[in-house]
Amino acid sequence: MINRSTLQGRSMDSILIICGAERAGISEGRYNRSLAAAAEALLGEHYRLLTTSIEAGYDVEQEQEKFRQAQVVIWQFPVFWFNCPASVKQYIDRVFAHGVFFERKLPYGTGGLMGGKRYLLSTTWNAPESAFADPATFYQGATLDDAMIAMHQAHRYVGMEALPSFAVYNVVREPDYERAEQRWRDHLRRLLLS
Repeated sequence: MINRSTLQGRSMDSILIICGAERAGISEGRYNRSLAAAAEALLGEHYRLLTTSIEAGYDVEQEQEKFRQAQVVIWQFPVFWFNCPASVKQYIDRVFAHGVFFERKLPYGTGGLMGGKRYLLSTTWNAPESAFADPATFYQGATLDDAMIAMHQAHRYVGMEALPSFAVYNVVREPDYERAEQRWRDHLRRLLLS
């Protein structure tokens, strides 16, 4: 949980919400766009919000400035083939630039320039929750965060710390959006509004 008193009165009292929804295959992106909008509606009353919709396009320098200003970055995206969508990966490749997000320093991985900032991964999955954390299932005992290791390591490399992740599972076969949105709001309240 973030201690609100550490955010109050700072110029960094901002949250950046990045929506990585996209149309691909059977996905139209509505679920992720709606979850991003729910976060904006809830948090906008308490924080200065910065927002990005990757599919709408972006300016790299403006995105880098948003990261400089934000205390917390929330990523909202679907998981495609066990990772973030290609557009999210491309965004990171372009925005997480040397000299802005990291510098080369030894030992490896200690040159992050985004220290003191936190990030939260909110993802949607076609996989059911039962596919995780059981050695006999598809993910062979891996947790959600184990499955998202590339995203976690990218943020760790630039000096950011993880907040507890959020996920909605089985969104194609059992798309219970109302329940998912309520869980998401509760998650955000616990982490950012307590």
